[in-house]
Amino acid sequence: MKKILRMGTGLLLVIMMSLGTGASAFAGSEVTKTAMPSWNISDNERNDSITKIGNNFVVEGNQTDFILPQNANEKIKVNNKYGFSFELPDIAGNVNGTVTSKGEMVYNTKGNGKIVVTALKQGQEGIIFDGLRTSIETKEKMGVQKYRYHYNLEPGQRLVTAKEYLGEDTGEVLIVGKEGDVAVIDPAMAMDSHGNNLQTHYEIGGDTLVQVVDVPKDGTITVSSTTHPNKSESKYLTEKEVKAVIDGFTAGEKDMNKLSDVFSILGTTGEVMSALFDIDAAWCRAQKAKYQSYYNQMNNTTKKYLKVTTTYRWRNGGKNSGYVPSGQTFALVATKPTNA
Repeated sequence: MKKILRMGTGLLLVIMMSLGTGASAFAGSEVTKTAMPSWNISDNERNDSITKIGNNFVVEGNQTDFILPQNANEKIKVNNKYGFSFELPDIAGNVNGTVTSKGEMVYNTKGNGKIVVTALKQGQEGIIFDGLRTSIETKEKMGVQKYRYHYNLEPGQRLVTAKEYLGEDTGEVLIVGKEGDVAVIDPAMAMDSHGNNLQTHYEIGGDTLVQVVDVPKDGTITVSSTTHPNKSESKYLTEKEVKAVIDGFTAGEKDMNKLSDVFSILGTTGEVMSALFDIDAAWCRAQKAKYQSYYNQMNNTTKKYLKVTTTYRWRNGGKNSGYVPSGQTFALVATKPTNA
C-alpha cells in the first residue's frame, strides 16, 4: 500500500499535571519514558481568558473549559464531554492561589515552592486545541522521590499505558473510556535547577498516577507531565457535496492528485487522511462505496446532512509532537448547527 501524504506535526495544546510526594512503594503498571516533550510554552500559546466565578476561576476554551479552584485543596475540573477532574498534589496544601497578569494560577507551597497552572490554546490544521499545564517547583533530598496525583474519572474511564492500549511503549498514559481513549498524558518530565533533565517514569495504580523521579543531589527540581484531551471536529455534507465526494474518489482511483478536491469538501487535508488510512486505489473504492451507501439513504429520508466526525488524539514525539486523527464516524442528521 502506498501513502501519498504524511501528517505534519507541531507542538500543540497541553494540560501539564504534577503529583504529590509519596514515600511508600506503589504497586501498579510501570511506564518507561521515551522522547522528551517540550518544556517551552510561548506567550501566544497561553489562554488568558480567565474569569472568577464564586470560589473558582473559569478558563473558557474552544471545546474544553477548565475550572480552577481558588483553594489548592479543591479539584481542577476538565469540563468537556469526557468530564473528568484531578486533584493537585498534597504538596499544595491548604493555600489560596493568585492569578498573574498572564492568566496563570499560582499556588505558593511550603518550603518556598510553587505550583503553576496555565491554560493553553494552539492550532493545527486550522483546528484549535485546548489544554492546561500544571508544574511543581520544589526542594527535594537526594534519592528516589514519588509524586502522586489522583484522577476523578467518570464511570468506565481508567488510566492505561500506551503499551497496553496502543501496543507501543511510548511512555505515554491514556485515559480510556467506554468508547475509546479520551485523553493522552505525555511521558514524565523532571529537571533540576540548572535545566538538566532527570530520570523519571510513571507508575499506575487504579485512578492514581505516580511520577517517580531519581534526584541525584539535594536541590530544587521541577516535576511535570502533560495531559492532552482528545478533540472532535464535525463536517456536515449536503447531498450535492456527498455526490461530489463520490465522484472525487472515483477520479482518485486513477489519479491520486484528484483527491485534493475531496479533501477540500471534507474540510480536511491529505495529511490528515493519510494519518488515518493507507491511501491507494483500493482505499478510494472502499471510501466511494461508503459514501455511496449514505448517498442512497439520503434520497429516502428527511435527514439531509451526512455528519462526518474526526477525532484527534495527541501523540508525543518530542519536538515533533502533535495531534493525529484516531478515527472517524458517520451519521445522517436532519439539521446542522448554525456555526457548522
